[in-house]
Amino acid sequence: MNFNSSGTSVITRCVRICFFLAVLLLFAGVTHAQSLPTGALAGCTRSGSTYTCNSNIVYPNNTTYTLTGNTAITVSGNFEASQSFTVVTNGFTLTLTVTGNIDLKNSTNLGATVNISSNGSFKTANNAVINGNLSVGGDVDVGTNGTINGNITANGNIKLGNGTVVNGSCNKSPSGGGTCKNNQTITFGAQTTPRTYAVGGTFAINPTATASSGLGVTYSSTTATICTVSGTTVTMTAASGTCTIAANQAGNSTYSAAPQVTQSVVIDPLLLSDWRMDETTAYAGVAGEVTNNVSGGTNGTARRSANNLPLTAAFPGNISGKLCGGVGFNGVNYFEVAGLSSQLSGTASLSFWVNTTQIGTNSSWTSPGVTGVEQGGGGNDIFWGWINATGKMALNKGNTLGAQSTSSINDGTWRHIVLSRNQSTGETKIYVNGVLESTRNSETGLVTTAFSSLGRMLNARNLSGALDEVKVFAPVLSNTQVLSIYANESAGKNWDGSARVCPVSGPHHLEILHASGTGLTCAASTLTVRACADAACTALYTGGVSGTLTATGTPTVNWDGTTGGAAGAGFVIASGASSVTKNVQVASVGTVVFATSSPLSPAASSATTCNFGSPSCTFTASSAGFLFSNTATGNTFTIPPQVAGTATAANAVFLRAVQSASTTAAVCTPAIISQNGVGVTMGYSCNNPSSCQPGSLLTVNATAVPPSGGSVSMNFDANGSSPITLNYADVGQITVTASKSITPTGGTSVTLNGSSNAFVVAPAKFAISGVTAGPIKAGANFAATVTAQTSGSVATPNFGKESIPEGATLTRTKYQPTGTNSVSGTLSGSLGSFNSGEATASALAYTEVGSIDLTATLTSGSYLGSGLTATGNTGSTGAVGTFIPDHFDTTVTPGCGTFTYAGQPFAFTVTARNASNATTLNYDGTVNTSPNFAKVVTLSEGNATGAGSYSFTSLAASNFNQGVASYSVAAATPFSFSLTNQTTALPATTALATPTIKLRAVDTDGVSSNSPSTPTEGTTQIRRGRLRLSNAFGSEKSALSLPLQAQYWTGNTWILNSADSRTSIAPANVALSGYTGAITGTTASAVTLSSGAGNLSLSVPTPANATGSVFVAINLGATTTDVSCLASHPASTGASKAWQRAQNGNCAATYDRDPSASATFGIYVPETKKIFHVREQF
Repeated sequence: MNFNSSGTSVITRCVRICFFLAVLLLFAGVTHAQSLPTGALAGCTRSGSTYTCNSNIVYPNNTTYTLTGNTAITVSGNFEASQSFTVVTNGFTLTLTVTGNIDLKNSTNLGATVNISSNGSFKTANNAVINGNLSVGGDVDVGTNGTINGNITANGNIKLGNGTVVNGSCNKSPSGGGTCKNNQTITFGAQTTPRTYAVGGTFAINPTATASSGLGVTYSSTTATICTVSGTTVTMTAASGTCTIAANQAGNSTYSAAPQVTQSVVIDPLLLSDWRMDETTAYAGVAGEVTNNVSGGTNGTARRSANNLPLTAAFPGNISGKLCGGVGFNGVNYFEVAGLSSQLSGTASLSFWVNTTQIGTNSSWTSPGVTGVEQGGGGNDIFWGWINATGKMALNKGNTLGAQSTSSINDGTWRHIVLSRNQSTGETKIYVNGVLESTRNSETGLVTTAFSSLGRMLNARNLSGALDEVKVFAPVLSNTQVLSIYANESAGKNWDGSARVCPVSGPHHLEILHASGTGLTCAASTLTVRACADAACTALYTGGVSGTLTATGTPTVNWDGTTGGAAGAGFVIASGASSVTKNVQVASVGTVVFATSSPLSPAASSATTCNFGSPSCTFTASSAGFLFSNTATGNTFTIPPQVAGTATAANAVFLRAVQSASTTAAVCTPAIISQNGVGVTMGYSCNNPSSCQPGSLLTVNATAVPPSGGSVSMNFDANGSSPITLNYADVGQITVTASKSITPTGGTSVTLNGSSNAFVVAPAKFAISGVTAGPIKAGANFAATVTAQTSGSVATPNFGKESIPEGATLTRTKYQPTGTNSVSGTLSGSLGSFNSGEATASALAYTEVGSIDLTATLTSGSYLGSGLTATGNTGSTGAVGTFIPDHFDTTVTPGCGTFTYAGQPFAFTVTARNASNATTLNYDGTVNTSPNFAKVVTLSEGNATGAGSYSFTSLAASNFNQGVASYSVAAATPFSFSLTNQTTALPATTALATPTIKLRAVDTDGVSSNSPSTPTEGTTQIRRGRLRLSNAFGSEKSALSLPLQAQYWTGNTWILNSADSRTSIAPANVALSGYTGAITGTTASAVTLSSGAGNLSLSVPTPANATGSVFVAINLGATTTDVSCLASHPASTGASKAWQRAQNGNCAATYDRDPSASATFGIYVPETKKIFHVREQF
C-alpha cells in the first residue's frame, strides 16, 4: 500500500476526493422544495400568505412549490428557473407578480390555479402546462406542445410553439404555429313550453340555444330531481317544480368552452280536470253542458235523484260563486261525469270551494259528500269530502277513517278545501283555507268500484250546498302548492296565478265616450262606443256587439257611414275588440242626447251610459270654437299617445279658432285671423286617473298651466291657426282644453271653447334606487325602489293611480360570476303599490351568489293600451349585490365508521346554502367561474370542548366547486382532530378523552354554519386509541395467533373499542426480529379487526420442528422503520395509522410507540416453559 508524506494512504485520499465529487454531483441535481405560504423563500420576506422579494429570483436546480394555502409572490426583478419548475397547488391559488422578465428554461407544470403577471417578458420551454392567466408587459414566448388553460394578455408579441394550445383568449394573434382559442357565447331564450306535465312527460326545448361560434349546443339539467334532458327532449322526473335547463358548448380546436346559460321552466302539478262552474245558462240536462276547462277533459251533465235520472226542471248555473260563477246543489241534483273514478281511485288531490250548512252522520256510507262511492257490504269504496254529524269534512278509503278537518265547514261561508291521497302509503290529508288540518293513514291501493258523480256520494247521499272551482290534480299537492292555489283563487285569479276573466253572455252595458261633450257645427266629432263587462267598466267585454246610435234633439245630425264598422248610425264592435269609433256632425246649434237603440246584439244587461254631458249623454254644438288639428287648415284630429316630459314636435299640433260660415253652417271659417299675442286660456283635465296632481304639470308653448287654465300667448295666421307644443310632466289619459272670448268682425261677442281628444301620456322610463347595499345573503329579503319618470328624470306621481293600476315588473340579469360553473339564480318578490310615482319592494330575494342588475319593465307592456312601454335598469356592471351565502352546512364522515380516532384523517364537506337551504352554485373557487366568489373558510370546533384542535383551520376558496367543498381523507394535507398533548399525556377526564366535536365553518364575509335557527353542522366522537398486541406461545408444528385489540382511553382506563371493525394490518406492516432458538423464520398474516378484536397469525416456523421465539412489532407509521420498544427494527412498511400508537413499553414516556410482543414456538402449556418469556410490551 502506498502512503503520502503525511502518512495518509493514496486509497484513503482517493476515497475522500470521490466522496467530495459525489456530494457536488448530489447537490447539482438537488430539488429545492418549498411549502408555501409557511416556508421561507430565499431573498424574500413573508407577511401572512404574501412574499415580497426585492431582488432577482434564480433557481438553478429543480424547484417545487407545494401550496398549503393561497399564496402571492411579488418579485422586484427577474424570475428564472434553469431546471424544472413545478407548483403543487392542492386546490389553492398562486399569484406570481414580477416586475422584470420571467424565464422558465426547462419543464414547467403549474398546478390547478397559478396566475402570472410580468411587466417584462415571459418565456417557457417546451411541454409547459400552466393553469391560470398570463398578463405580460412585453413578449410572450411559449415552447412547443404546451397547454395554457387561461387567457393571455400581452403588450408585446405572442409566440406559441407548434402544438401549443391556449384554452382561453389571446388579446393578439399568435405566431409560431400554436393556437389560441376564441371566446364564444351562448344565446338561450326563455322557454315557451306549456307549464304542466306528468312524471315521465316530455317536451322539446323551444327556442333552442345557439353559440356565437356556430358550433352545436348541448343541454343538461341542473335539477335532476325535477327533469332530465336528452338531446333537446326534456323528461319530467317529478310532478311539479322548477326545471332548469343548461345550455353548454364545450369548444373545439378554435373556440374555448362557452359560459353556461340556463333557462328555467316552472312545472305546475298536472291538472286532470277543472270544472269552473261558470256556465251562464241554466243546466237543463244537456250532454256536456258542464265544461271541463282542461283540454280533452270530460264535460259533465246535470242529473237528479240517486238514480241518474233526467232533470225534471232546469236548475240555475252561475250563482254567485267564490270565483265568478258557482253551482248550487239542492240534495237532489248533481253532475254526472263519465270516468271520474279513473282520476280519483288512486293517488290524487281534489281542490274545491264549498258553501253549505248541511250535516251528515258519523258514517261515511250514510253521509253526503262531494264525490265517491259506497260499496254496499264491502270496502272497495272511497269517500272524497264527506260531511259528518258535526259538519266536519273527511276523506277515507274503505272502512278506515282518513284525514278529517278539525274545523266544521258547514257554517254557510265559502271554504277552500284540498283533499289528497297517496295510494301506496294510504296517507290522506285535508287542508282548509290553505292550512293543513289533518294527516292520517287510511287504506292503500286502488278503488275498482266505479263512480262518476260530482255533488253526491254514489249509493249514499247527495250534497246540499254550493260548489265552485272543482279540480283534480294527478299528484299529491305540497303544502306550498295548496297555499298558492288558495291565495290565487282568493284574489280572483286562476289557480296558477293567471288572470281570470269571468264569462258573460253579453256586455254589462255600453258606454259612449267623448272628450268634452261639446263640438262645432262646422266639424265632425268622434264618439267612442265601448263595451263594458262590469258596472264600473274596469273589465271590458270582447265578445263582439252590434247596434245603432241615436241622437234625440232639434239640431241636424249627420252620421258618417264610413266609420264605426256600419252604415248610417250603425256600429259594430268586432269580436276580440272592446270598442269602435263613430264620427258624427251636429250641423246646427243646439243640444242632442246620444244613446243606443234596442235591441243590441247581444243584449246588454244594463242601460247605455256616457262620460259626458249634463244630463248624461247631452252633447252641445256651437257655431264657433277651437279645434286641435295636425295641419294649419285641417279639422279635428286625434293627438297620439305621448311620452311624459317630451314635447310634441314642432308643427305637429295646431290650435284653430273657427266658426261656421255665414252661408253654410256646416263649413268652418277662421274666427281669429292674422293676430299675434292673443291670450288663450289653456287647461287640462285628467280622465285616468280621474284626479290631476297638484301644480301646473302641462306646458303649452313653454308656458306652464294648471288644470283650471292659464293664459298662453298665441299667434294666429290667416287660417285662424296657431302652432302649439304640448309637454305633460305626469302620466295618464288627459284632455287639453282651450277657451277665449272674442268679437268676430261684424259679429257679436262669443266665447270660443274647444278640447282635444283624450290622449295617453306614458312614462318615459323607470329608475331603480334604494337597493339594499351588499353584501346581501342569497335568498334573504332585500329592497329596491322603482320610480316612474319623465324623460327629464322627474317622478310621475299619477303612475299607479289609474283605474286599473299600472305597475312595473322587476327582473334580474346575472353579471358575475361568468364561466361554465356559473348559473343564473332566481329573483322572487314583487313591487308594492305605487305612491307618488314610486313603489318599493322590501321582500325581493335572489337565490344565488354573485352580483346582478335589476330591470324594471311596464307590467302591462302597453301603458293604458297606448302601445307605449317603459323600462329602466341598474346598469350592466352588477350594481346589485354582492350576494353571499346565507349559511353553510357542514357534514363529517367519521374516520372509523361511527367515530374517529384522535389524529385520524376524516372527510368532510362544507356546502354554501341560501336562505331556502338550496345550494348556491356560484359559490365557486375553480377556474370555471370568474371572478371566484368562494372565500377562504375558517374551520373551528363548534362544541368548544377544549379537548384539542384540528390539523388545519383554513380551507382555501379553490376547494369549492359549485357551492360544495368536499375534502377527502386522500387529500395531500389530511384533516384530523388531535387531542391536546396527544403524544405526551393522556386526558384526565372522559369529556376530554372522548369528546364529540362539531365542525363549524365561517368565511371571510362572516357566512357561518352556525347562523340558521337550526344549523346543520357535522359531528363525530373522538377517541384516543391504541392497538395492543399480546404475547403468545404454542406448538412449533402449527401457526401461532397473537391477540390484537383496538382500545381507547376513557379518561381513567383503556378499554376494548368494540366499535372498530375497520382497522386492518397487512403482512408488510409487521416487523419480525430477535429470533432465538433454532427458528430462522416465520411470516405474518393480514388481520382486520371485528368489534375491536382480532388475531395476528404467524406461520409455522422454519426450519421444520424448530423451536424458539421471535419479537413482533406493528409499524403504524409512514416510514420503513417501526418505533416500538424492541431492540431491533428491521425494515417494514408503515401502515399510516400513527393515531393508534401509544406508550407501548417503557422505552419512552411519550404516547407514540408502536405495539410489540413476543411469540414462542415449542411451548404447549405455561407449566412446561422451556424458554423464559420477555414481558409483554404495552
